[in-house]
Amino acid sequence: RIIVGIPVGIVAAAKRGSKADVAIIGVSLLTWGVPVFFLELVAIFFFSYLANIHGIKIFPTGGGLGGPYNSTIEFISGAAYHLALPILCLVFAGFAGWALYTRNMLIDALTQDYILTARAKGVGERTVLFKHAFKSILPPIVTMITLSIPGIVTGGIINETVFGIEGIGKWYVGALSMANPDYPVVQAVLFIYATLTIMFNIIADLLYGVLDPRIRVGARR
Repeated sequence: RIIVGIPVGIVAAAKRGSKADVAIIGVSLLTWGVPVFFLELVAIFFFSYLANIHGIKIFPTGGGLGGPYNSTIEFISGAAYHLALPILCLVFAGFAGWALYTRNMLIDALTQDYILTARAKGVGERTVLFKHAFKSILPPIVTMITLSIPGIVTGGIINETVFGIEGIGKWYVGALSMANPDYPVVQAVLFIYATLTIMFNIIADLLYGVLDPRIRVGARR
């Protein structure tokens, strides 16, 4: 999501008002408003239709990671093939927020006085975009990236359940079963999530001080 969303947001900000910008905003708003489980169900229906009716098998639509595999290479390639559709659904459903956030912050940065000064000095537009504007918005972006990492633990709950992938998310859902609840598992997953949240909050604070010199100056005082 991050790897796709941030570059897309940069492109939209650099081409503000163009057809590319309008298209990016439209697609982002559309995917942002669609629940990820709905998108995954539509993807499963579409690729199952292609495979069962037309014999065109592009992606597996469930069943975990496949197998059994006879070697590490087979396992890696097979797992990557089976995870391709779940990952694409997560990226398509989640890149929009990053793209819109990056675009809005970058457009705001491009209207600042120091950007006008850099352009008046004859600095190239690419340098203005990346070395001046984008560099100024790095602290909040890095903070958001850091704080989103703990979501890896809980973010796969719906994905793993829909596609039948064995992982922490599916393990957690199984532990919440009313017929046979497993409370130690629930506690363990929540403990891991809470620990990661605290740890990455601290890392975000430290990184913010590294990226923003004003924070370091204030700390010395």
